Amino acid sequence: MGVHMFELVPGYDCPAYATYLSTSYHAGDTTLTNKNNICLFEYTADHALQRHTTAHSVSISRSQYLVLRSVSTVGNYDYTIDYLFYLDGSIEVKVRASGFIFGAFYGSSEASNKTGSNEYGYRIHDAVSSSIHDHVINFKADLDIAGTTNTLVRVGIEPTTASYEWEREERASRNTMHLVNTAIQEETGLDWPGNSGAMYIVLNNDSTNAWGEKRGYRITPGTGMGTPPHLTILNSTSLGRAAEWAGRDLWVVKQKDTEPRSASPVNFIEPHNPLIDFAKFVDGEAIVQEDLVIYFNLGAHHIAHSGDIPNTLMHTSASSVIFTPHNFHDRDPSRESVQGVKLELGEGGHKPRYFGGRYTEGVTLNITDLEPDLERYQAVRHDVTDLSFNKSFLGV
Repeated sequence: MGVHMFELVPGYDCPAYATYLSTSYHAGDTTLTNKNNICLFEYTADHALQRHTTAHSVSISRSQYLVLRSVSTVGNYDYTIDYLFYLDGSIEVKVRASGFIFGAFYGSSEASNKTGSNEYGYRIHDAVSSSIHDHVINFKADLDIAGTTNTLVRVGIEPTTASYEWEREERASRNTMHLVNTAIQEETGLDWPGNSGAMYIVLNNDSTNAWGEKRGYRITPGTGMGTPPHLTILNSTSLGRAAEWAGRDLWVVKQKDTEPRSASPVNFIEPHNPLIDFAKFVDGEAIVQEDLVIYFNLGAHHIAHSGDIPNTLMHTSASSVIFTPHNFHDRDPSRESVQGVKLELGEGGHKPRYFGGRYTEGVTLNITDLEPDLERYQAVRHDVTDLSFNKSFLGV
């Protein structure tokens, strides 16, 4: 997807005030450059980072974060990929998709009813039907939590019945819930638990915070349209072994320099004997207190409907995963860098106490800070959306 990261449109893909970067790659015995195809900017969210109201005061902090963004056009879809860095040390990886869908011929209602109405999609035009499909995009996270020796732990949130010595005599036991810690012993694939009934935490058994708790980072589904998916089809006759990583939500394996990525662009040539067979990465090696790598998937089960015409909307096709500190710090570190205010409530007036920077006078903006001059757009014409077999469809 990297070579299909084309120039971003200022003011639309990213704020006009963003910093724009270019990338270069080697192909066909030459170096090619895609200009202004990465943007970097700070953004103030439309919600607070933290707040609380008491009888005598209101305290609140702005939520600001750093965004690194690119857009990859692969065939008929454009994928906006974000890396978001939050003030507490959380890192979110997010994908949004847009573009136009692949359709199919819509037959008569009698023919459709023979196999069940809407079994593979919906009628979206005079003679066009949508076609169900999965988007599964794999990412690699090489985590080093307080060092390179880490352990992945599943912390189950489970119901239990327990007796306590402080209970009243007429109540012999109490229905409650508790945490069940299970270290993942070997390389394996994992799925997101139903009802968010477990947490996956990469921690360092040899490093603790001030309270004696093991320092770690939790891996969890982030913002978007529900839990990030994996491939629906079992033992795909088309994919073969070319994308074994797509069968589970995330994978944990031991870090190896000989395993730099989960797939190859040429895996499609011989899918049942691919150049990179991810299944061979997961070979039962012990992973407790080892240098770990997490592979995780983003995407969507795309059940295209009339709202996808003419283009799929990004807010309906977003998914993300967040890596967030879990007992890594002694307290919330965002307190050290926020912009906030505490309002002391009183009958004679409210007294604000400010933390961090704030505006003290008006600002002046250039028109290009709001509406950039798009006649300076530099991208050249390309055939990335040519979906004939000998063009980009071959790579799709």
